[in-house]
Amino acid sequence: EGTKTYWTIASYGERIETLRDPHNANQWVNKTIDITKEYKSLFEKYKIDFENLKEGICEQNDKEFFIQLLHLFHLTLQMRNSITNSEVDYIISPVVNTNGSFFDSRNNDATLPMNADANGAYNIARKGLMLAKQIRDCDDINKIKFSVSNKDWLKFVQEKPYLDD
Repeated sequence: EGTKTYWTIASYGERIETLRDPHNANQWVNKTIDITKEYKSLFEKYKIDFENLKEGICEQNDKEFFIQLLHLFHLTLQMRNSITNSEVDYIISPVVNTNGSFFDSRNNDATLPMNADANGAYNIARKGLMLAKQIRDCDDINKIKFSVSNKDWLKFVQEKPYLDD
């Protein structure tokens, strides 16, 4: 409530799928997935016309189709992508920004997070800014909420009031 709840996602970029390999003593393996190519392949396999995508999906009744579709959807939403025991660790967003591009930490300048750990540190710092702003703007220090609800956090980051300070 009070925050953006409607998002348009796109099958942009590649995702890294990490899974156990039963043929190799259940060791972790990584596979790079071209998300758009995989969606196209799935829809072609089930003869779903791209012009009537919604109708084509609704007409399906094969359980395997929906298992594959939900798996691809999950990968589409996966923002952190890393390869086990390597330096590969990036963030990619399925949502286009106000500049018409997708966030990909591998392609951004040094003012934005370059990997998932840096992103965590960045957001902890933004929560600190949120609390510092509350302290600065309060009349009674006893009324400050030091716990941050999801609603308050989403409102804060979506409105970006910290950019004006």
